[in-house]
Amino acid sequence: LVLIDSYKEFRPDATCDWYERVTEGVEGEISVHMHIPPAEEVTAWDEVKTSDGTKTEKPGCYGECHEEICPQGKEEGSTKNLFDVIRNSGAGYIFSSHDHMNNFSVPYEGVRMTQCMKIGKGSGFQHGFNGTTLIKISSAGISEIRQITKKFGIIKTLYSINCR
Repeated sequence: LVLIDSYKEFRPDATCDWYERVTEGVEGEISVHMHIPPAEEVTAWDEVKTSDGTKTEKPGCYGECHEEICPQGKEEGSTKNLFDVIRNSGAGYIFSSHDHMNNFSVPYEGVRMTQCMKIGKGSGFQHGFNGTTLIKISSAGISEIRQITKKFGIIKTLYSINCR
């Protein structure tokens, strides 16, 4: 489990160098958790979205997208791409949560990208988008990702995907 501060003062080259150092020699599954998703998440969603752009019906994907995906910007002069470094490390998952009205999970170039549910009422409150993202981990690694919401006191699983 690698946590990356991808919010304020994000510096791609320094972050990539740090990530490579902390994951070097790691055996087993790597999952990356960050606030702002990498730019490749836009491409990943574009490849699986329905014609209206708000949901996906592709096998192996789930979720909805009701606000523009706002990925990390590229720092002028940076030479490294964080997604490429993460993918090349063998990480299988990127979890982000910047876009509060999105709750999708899609595979892209061997990495599953998941927009996690938000937990507060601020910043675009809408039923079905508040809740939690449950990540089940077994001895073999991440076994399930589930988006759960609570509406009028009823807990409901919106989406679930088995990863093993």
